[in-house]
Amino acid sequence: RSPSEQCLYKGFPDFILPTSSFFFTLVDKSKVFNTNLIEVLELRNMLHLARAVAYCALHRRESRGGHYREDYPERDDENFLKHTLVWQEGDKLKIEYIDVKIIYHQPAERKY
Repeated sequence: RSPSEQCLYKGFPDFILPTSSFFFTLVDKSKVFNTNLIEVLELRNMLHLARAVAYCALHRRESRGGHYREDYPERDDENFLKHTLVWQEGDKLKIEYIDVKIIYHQPAERKY
């Protein structure tokens, strides 16, 4: 099912937990070949990434390529032909957009 703003808002509270609340217990305390540590670091990074992706999806009010939204079924090149930058300040996410510099090929709608 394609997300809508209502659906994204419903699921987003799961992602707005302060990242400082991400707490994991290491079972393996070894300093060499510690796969438990690697798995915990990967999980933490995936949670950070999922939070950023959900935040960006909530703010991008258009459909583009494989990123379809029921409530915004059309592309919006005027407002969203941009690169999305997201970063964390404290426990809050910040978002900024920079224009895409089109050099060779003009973007076109994908027709499936």
